[in-house]
Amino acid sequence: MKKRMKQRILAALLVMGMLISMVGCAGGETGDKEPEQGNEIDTPDSEQGDDTKSASLLPYTGEEITFTYFWFDMGTDYSATETLPIPQVLQEKMGNIKLQLEVLPITDYYTKVPLLLAGGELPDIMIIPDPSTNLSTYGQNGIFLDWAPLMEEYMPNLYQYSQELAMFDGLRDTEGHTYGLPVYVNSEDYIMQTWLTNATLLEDLGIDIPETQADFLEACRKVKAETGITPIQRRYGLASLMDSIGLMYKYEGDRGLSYYPEEGVWDFGPTREGSELKDFLTFMHTLWEEELIDHEINTMTEEQCSSNIRSGNFAFTNDYHESYSHAEGDSYVPFAETSDIEIEVIPTPVGTGGKVAVDSARDGKCVWAVVSDANTEHPELLAACIDLLFSEEIATYENYGIEGESYEIGDDGEKYFTDDVKAACNNFSGDISLADLGVNGNAWLRTFGITDTKAQRLLLERPEIYESVNNIIEKLDTGELEARYAYSYPALTEEENTELSDILTPVQTYLDECMMKFIIGDMDLEADWDTFMTKLQGYGDMERVCEILNSKEMPDYAGNWR
Repeated sequence: MKKRMKQRILAALLVMGMLISMVGCAGGETGDKEPEQGNEIDTPDSEQGDDTKSASLLPYTGEEITFTYFWFDMGTDYSATETLPIPQVLQEKMGNIKLQLEVLPITDYYTKVPLLLAGGELPDIMIIPDPSTNLSTYGQNGIFLDWAPLMEEYMPNLYQYSQELAMFDGLRDTEGHTYGLPVYVNSEDYIMQTWLTNATLLEDLGIDIPETQADFLEACRKVKAETGITPIQRRYGLASLMDSIGLMYKYEGDRGLSYYPEEGVWDFGPTREGSELKDFLTFMHTLWEEELIDHEINTMTEEQCSSNIRSGNFAFTNDYHESYSHAEGDSYVPFAETSDIEIEVIPTPVGTGGKVAVDSARDGKCVWAVVSDANTEHPELLAACIDLLFSEEIATYENYGIEGESYEIGDDGEKYFTDDVKAACNNFSGDISLADLGVNGNAWLRTFGITDTKAQRLLLERPEIYESVNNIIEKLDTGELEARYAYSYPALTEEENTELSDILTPVQTYLDECMMKFIIGDMDLEADWDTFMTKLQGYGDMERVCEILNSKEMPDYAGNWR
C-alpha cells in the first residue's frame, strides 16, 4: 500500500529510532574542519534566470554522480520497480545521479548508528532518530553538513516550509546552523489510531456507544457479565493500554515528565498539585481486578491479540483503524469479506478530559531528520535532489499517481482517485494499484517528501471509518475533544542532555515499575501510596530537570488543532 513505510515509521514505531551504519561512507576528515560547501559543479546552464539555482542544477547532465545512502532493510527490491512510470519521471528530473544503497537488518541498524555518529564519517544521506538530541550532541563536532547556507538558493520548497513550520526551529542550533532536515512534511495533522468498538456486539447487547469514562466502564462490565468476553484488548501490552486509557484524562494521567502546553511548562506529573496519577491508576486497577483487561496482555503476541479482535472476542480496543479496512495479511481484500462483525471508530470516552492522539502532525516534533557528511562532495546537487522530492509535482505523483489513470481533478479543484484504483474508498474494487505505477518505487520516494493526509486516508480508510474519523475531526474543531501531540525536548547542550538522563532514568524506571504493580495489585493504592511518593522523589531531583527544560524556548508549533 502506498507509503505504508512512511506512515508505519511515524506511528507503528512511535518510540523507535532509525539508526544506521556503513563501511567506506562518503566524507573526508572530521573534527573541526570546515565543510567544503563551495564546490563548483559541472552543470550546463547553471546561471539561467531562475529565482533559485536548484532548477538550473537539475536535471544534471554531467558525469554520473553517486550519493551513498544508508538505511535498514525493508525487504524491497528497487531494481524491479525503477522502470515503472513514476520512478522514471523522477530519474529524468534528477538526471545523471544515482544512489548507492547500503542496507543492514534493522536490529544492526539500531546498534550501529551511535557508532557511526561517534566515528564522525557519514554517508551522503543518513536518517537519524531523535534529532534534537543527536544534533545537539554531535553538531558541535563538525561532522554534519550545514543545510542553512543552501536552503534559500538550492532548496526553495524546504526553505518555504522552514518559514512556515516551527518544526524546523528544533533542527537549528543557537548559532543558526541547520544540521538536519525533516524527512517528510504532512499536508495536515494525521490521526492514525483511535478507540474502536465491536459495534456488532454492543448492538446485540443493547449497549450504547460510551461517551464518558463511566459509560465505558459500565459497558465493559455488561459485556463481561453477559458474554464472558474480556472486553478490552490492546496490542503491544499493558504499557500501550495505559497510554490509550490516558487519553480519557485531561493530563493523560500525569504519568511522568511531560510538557503542559496550556501552561507552557515542563513538569513532573506525579508531584503536580492535583495530579491525576492516583485516579488513573485506580481506574486501571479496577479494570484489571475485574478482569476487564486480558491478564495475558503482556505475554500475548500481536498475532494472538489481532485474532481476538478480528474474530469478535472484544468490545473495545485502541489501534490503527486503517487495519480494519482490509483483511489481515491482504491489504486489497475488504475487511467485510473476511469478518462477520462491524468494527467502528468511536471518539475517546471522556473522563477528566478527552484526547485524540495525533500520530503524524503537520507541525510538531521532528521524529526523523536527514543529515549528510560535512564534506560531502556535491552539497548543492544533493540539496537540489532532496528539495525536488518536496515539490508539488513530485508530491502529486507520490500521493495520487498519474492524472487520468489513478486520479482526476474534481469540479472543486481537489484530486480524487478514480474508481479504477485499489483503494479503501473504493472497497478495493479497482484494477490499478498505485504500486503498479511506481508510487514509493525507489529509495528517494520511499523516504522523503510530502505526505498528503487526504490521499492516505482515501487509500487506507474504508468509507465507514473515513466518516467516523471525520466525526472525530469535527469534535477536535469544536473543542469537544483535544489533540494529543508528542513534544520533544528543546535544544540542549551535551552536558544538559547527560544531566537530564542521569536524573530522569532512575526516576522513570522506578515510576514505571510501581505503576505496573499498583495496576495488577502487587502494591496497594492506599497503604503503599505515601511510601511510593516519598521514594519516587528521592530517586532524583526532578525540579532540576524541569528547571533546565523550562530555561529553554519551546518551538511555537502550528498544528491543525493547537
